[in-house]
Amino acid sequence: MKNVKVSVFYAPQPEEPPDSSASYEFAKRINAVYGQKDGEHDQKMNITRLDMDSIGSMISSNDDIEAEEDQLCIFLVSCSADGSVDRTVRKLVRSMKDSETTGEDNRKRQNHYCAIALLGHARCENSAQQMKDTIFFNGRKFRQAIVRQSSKEGVNTDARLLELQAELEGPGGFDEWIGECLRLVEGP
Repeated sequence: MKNVKVSVFYAPQPEEPPDSSASYEFAKRINAVYGQKDGEHDQKMNITRLDMDSIGSMISSNDDIEAEEDQLCIFLVSCSADGSVDRTVRKLVRSMKDSETTGEDNRKRQNHYCAIALLGHARCENSAQQMKDTIFFNGRKFRQAIVRQSSKEGVNTDARLLELQAELEGPGGFDEWIGECLRLVEGP
């Protein structure tokens, strides 16, 4: 089995306390799922609040990483019922868009992977269906920016995307998605 370094970056809803946010709770859930697979994985997982340096760690060079170690970066972005996202998410989208015209393509790094979960916060099924595009709009913009940036930097952009109404659907589909992401990196 391959060694895999998992980095989880979470972004709470605007004005939501980060340490009690749904995105943080789902990040801890990844740790539980990942830790169940093999006890040694616990030390290879980092959970961090999304900040302006998070993207840099996703696309950083392999110099400080063992050659046989793969990396999986998971972004958990809470999207409010009105579609608003954390200020850092909006800043990162602008920053990545501005950097698209500068720099040159880097060599492919096949051992870096990216996954993005958009956690919606609709409170009823009807709202979730009718407002789905509004709720996930800014999160989808973030995903598009990540895919463009990571492609430019040579990161595998098979970017698994999950759109989940966290308060309605619960963690079942999320756990399956995490399992798929880990299998993608770890192999059979």
